Amino acid sequence: MEIELDGIGQRIFAVPVPAGNHEDLTVSPKRLFWVDANAGDPEKTALVYLDIANKGDKPETLLDGVRSYELSGDGKKLLIRKG
Repeated sequence: MEIELDGIGQRIFAVPVPAGNHEDLTVSPKRLFWVDANAGDPEKTALVYLDIANKGDKPETLLDGVRSYELSGDGKKLLIRKG
């Protein structure tokens, strides 16, 4: 992978998400998804999403206890692994 540093300041955007242990960031046409992990309790995880609308939306938990997930190629379906 090569990162083009020229003009990177215009391509980086802050995401309004509180600090935490975030894993497996995935992007669909309308949302960002990630697994929120608890450092104190590895069994306590959640699949979280944030709408990409720049309307002041806050992250929402989709499902607790998620070990992993996959977003379909078209970004319309999720395959979720629990337990």
